Amino acid sequence: MSLVDLPWALNVIALGVGSHLALTLFLLLRYLETRRRLAGLWALAYALLAARSGVELLLPAAPAAAGLAGRWALTLGPALILFGSFPANRGRLAAAVLGATLAVAAVWPLVAAGATWPWASVPAAGATALAFLAVADSYRRGEAGRDDLAARLVRWGFALTGLVELGYPFMRPLGWGALAAGGAAGLFTILLGVGLVLRSWHDVRELELMSAIAGLLNRLRDAREALREVLGLVVSLLGLESGWVFLRDRDRYALAATHGLPPPLAADGAAAMAGECRCLRMLAAGELPLAVNIVDCQRMERAGLPHRRHASVPLRASASVVGLMNLVLPGGRTFDERQLQMLSAVGHQIGLAVERGLLFDEVAAKERLRGELLEKLLTAHEDERRRIARELHDETGQALTALIVNLELAVQEPSGERLRAQLGQLRELAERTLAEIRRLIYDLRPSILDDLGLAAALRWYAKNLLDPRGIAWTLSVRGLSGRLPAGLETVAFRLVQEALTNVLRHAEASSVSVDVALDGRELRIRIEDNGRGFDPTRPRSTGRGGLGLLGMQERVELVGGQWEVQSTPGVGTRVSAVLPVRDEPTAG
Repeated sequence: MSLVDLPWALNVIALGVGSHLALTLFLLLRYLETRRRLAGLWALAYALLAARSGVELLLPAAPAAAGLAGRWALTLGPALILFGSFPANRGRLAAAVLGATLAVAAVWPLVAAGATWPWASVPAAGATALAFLAVADSYRRGEAGRDDLAARLVRWGFALTGLVELGYPFMRPLGWGALAAGGAAGLFTILLGVGLVLRSWHDVRELELMSAIAGLLNRLRDAREALREVLGLVVSLLGLESGWVFLRDRDRYALAATHGLPPPLAADGAAAMAGECRCLRMLAAGELPLAVNIVDCQRMERAGLPHRRHASVPLRASASVVGLMNLVLPGGRTFDERQLQMLSAVGHQIGLAVERGLLFDEVAAKERLRGELLEKLLTAHEDERRRIARELHDETGQALTALIVNLELAVQEPSGERLRAQLGQLRELAERTLAEIRRLIYDLRPSILDDLGLAAALRWYAKNLLDPRGIAWTLSVRGLSGRLPAGLETVAFRLVQEALTNVLRHAEASSVSVDVALDGRELRIRIEDNGRGFDPTRPRSTGRGGLGLLGMQERVELVGGQWEVQSTPGVGTRVSAVLPVRDEPTAG
């Protein structure tokens, strides 16, 4: 009598066939949606298992060898497909297929020897059980240690299916045992299906989280504005208690965002979150090497909170760590491998977004300063033109007018003695006028720079600018045995010119030193004074003194050089620049 002859057993049989078909349909839809090879192979495997459950209805109580071998082929075949769907098993698949083939082939000699149930099926049952247990272990390893409910349901679904197949030869001869085996197989398939549905749901939620985070961080110009929402998404998805984010501000870390902060920590405007703590000291000391680190929180200890552990996620950017995200774990809670990977990805994404925001702010500030500098330069050019016009009018123009008047008087002078005196006065006036014109010309472009080179021009300029004001100065020029490219000499001269002008106008210095050295393919310049100095960390304006520094910086950066200003209030200032020499110096 076959199972189909038992009407009350049809519901149990339908459970086995229906569960396999339902899981096949779910896997097929997942394959069509994702085109993942694993989902397609699993759909094929469970379609074959559904067919096996249908064939089960037709098997008599004492099947022939061919029927029994067919039954186990339809069971071992799907198990091998599941086993081979994991890339790590492909090297062992050939051996597994050979073993399964021998196990199924063993049915014929055993049946011929008079064995049916259970002994004719024991080799195939054992091979099937091993295959499903291997699939369960492969899934565990493939999930990299993931141990949430979904992963456990899938693993146990595979493992219990294998155990049912191992006991099937002993249960099949019993009417109720066959039904129990079929029902158990259906239930365990449902168990596995629920696990896969949960896994799919978790994957979708993680993708939604990453998509939401990417959208928030990319939509806002300043990524720091999105941190509160991003933090809320992470805490909600992982079922955590609370979290907060520190961002680096120069040489310290400041609280940038919080979510669900415990009342003792949130009191008085989150005063307990200010200052140093264990995790920030560990971050500064390089003692948080992992993407996600579990730390006993010093702030929570001081606040007397029962749960004192949090996950610390360094927010790494392209070249440095820009912050730290702390997530408070409920008591006894740990992260599985998949969650650790997700947190690592989120931390890196936040770090890059924060870095991008900082770079955007830096570029915007530079562009703003550049615009102010351009405006100031245009104004300075007009002021310089007005100054030259005024000096030509007031000094040179009046001198030339006086020269013309005195020449007319000299023509009319009958006395030779008085004529010689007037001519002497005219000569002095002409010499003063010529000196003033030369001074104007040198201010615009010293010819000595073109004629004799950088060293002579610097010495001439320092002597004429600083000696009359009583400022002691030294000039050291090393390595300049020949001439540099004209453009580089101009940049170097203007850099020193502007630095010395700033010393004269603002530094109140008594001494200044200028050092210029050609070092291989680099021209190194340093101007140092003992003046009143200033605070270089304060934002630089384009007001008094700011234009000169920005002008020097612009000149250096335009030729691809490096620029640095070091200053201490009450001590002095050092301006350094390194200019690349793009052409070989020419002999001069």
